[in-house]
Amino acid sequence: MRTIDVEWLKVNWRDELKCINPFLRGRGGVVFISGSPASACNTFIKLIRTEFAHDCGNICVQFDPSDETTHYSSDMIVKLEQKLGVTPAPVGHLSVASNVNAGRDATISGININFDAGPFDKAEEKLRRTTGIVRQCENVISQQNVAIILNNWHNVPSVDVNWFWKDLWNDGIEAFIGEGLLLLCVQETEDGEFRHMDSLPQPDCLIRLPSRFEGKSLIHALEDIAKLLGSVTGEDTEVSQARAQSLLIAWNSQPAMVHCSLGLQRLGLQSR
Repeated sequence: MRTIDVEWLKVNWRDELKCINPFLRGRGGVVFISGSPASACNTFIKLIRTEFAHDCGNICVQFDPSDETTHYSSDMIVKLEQKLGVTPAPVGHLSVASNVNAGRDATISGININFDAGPFDKAEEKLRRTTGIVRQCENVISQQNVAIILNNWHNVPSVDVNWFWKDLWNDGIEAFIGEGLLLLCVQETEDGEFRHMDSLPQPDCLIRLPSRFEGKSLIHALEDIAKLLGSVTGEDTEVSQARAQSLLIAWNSQPAMVHCSLGLQRLGLQSR
């Protein structure tokens, strides 16, 4: 089942996978990926995650401003701790009325204790947990590869971006690039161009996803779709190619529309 699922995600992206595979299969690196709303960026991310997870034990963490569980730096810390297997140490310990020896029955009631951490305490705890993540990442990297995907981070609040680059990346997990850590920065912009920010590291590879199947990519898409449809319907190559060509025309050869509609086509064909 996995092979079929992955193949349905791979329409046309031969050149893009050829570029990124050395980083997925190797020891990591820094890769920038950009595309327009018509480029199916989220589908490409899904494909990358599936390919990366194929090697058992690999860990992938995605941070996305549209995901409420990873919107702020505090959420990102929790996600990293969960994925890397970090158990946060308790900040402090309080014992109330322990070892009471009253010599008779005793009742203790009405005790209310509130801990209100101030700004300094919160900052100190955040730094301590960040340091714990870096240490655990070093331990994990010796056994498993780790990928961190920053999706549309040009839309993330600056305070959370600063935490990632200043506290987590610089003098932290940056050292593990080339040792098993892969950093993927993905941006979907109106013109498909990557928006460079001062905090971003230099990429080892820059991939721009096409907004339209043209030339060689159109030929590849036609071949891939025909093969996928034929694998489900059992139709011969000529019939599958004709069906694929009709679908590409209907979808205006836009990758986002193709992948969305192809998924619906797949569900409909497999339910017959």
